[in-house]
Amino acid sequence: MRGKKLNKSHVVKLIVFAVIFALWGSVYVYRVKKVNEMLPKTETISYKVGDTIDFGEDIMINYPMTGYSIRVNDSNLLTYEAFIKKYNAKDEYTFVPDKIYEVNVTLNNEDAEDDIGISLYEFYLQKNGALSSVDTNMLSIANPELDGAADIALVKNSSFDITLTFGLYDYQFDKHTWENLEDYGLNLVVTLYPTKKVVSLM
Repeated sequence: MRGKKLNKSHVVKLIVFAVIFALWGSVYVYRVKKVNEMLPKTETISYKVGDTIDFGEDIMINYPMTGYSIRVNDSNLLTYEAFIKKYNAKDEYTFVPDKIYEVNVTLNNEDAEDDIGISLYEFYLQKNGALSSVDTNMLSIANPELDGAADIALVKNSSFDITLTFGLYDYQFDKHTWENLEDYGLNLVVTLYPTKKVVSLM
């Protein structure tokens, strides 16, 4: 069975539509390219567990933490059930992560003013397309001394040990990666811009 023939006006309309679409696509690609060219390049510096990292003038997500430094001491990957058991906590949450990545860090106020604080929400884990933020419920369980707070300020020349807790979900990863997360090499992002400072948790 032969298809219906297109008349001349239909052909002209299709050609005009194709030309407009092609032009729009070209303009869009050009604009994206120009925007990317205008953005300053970000240098990435990778550190190892045990290194002391100075925040300097680099911004975390919202603001810099000049005068502070951080050291990752170790990390630990736990299932939610193992995490609850470890801290002898109540399983009272409706929506929970499948696994928790604990990252034990030491924060240092080397020469920042006493009223300058740091938000623990600014930290996150990242690798390729995977990204994980601090889980506030798990943070409270692992650090009862925070009394539910996630913003802390240290006096000058003092330090504080804390366990950052990042929630991980199986839908974020393919099956092989999920079963081998400890070998995946997630990074703790310490600062984002203009220098991106990360700590490899491998």
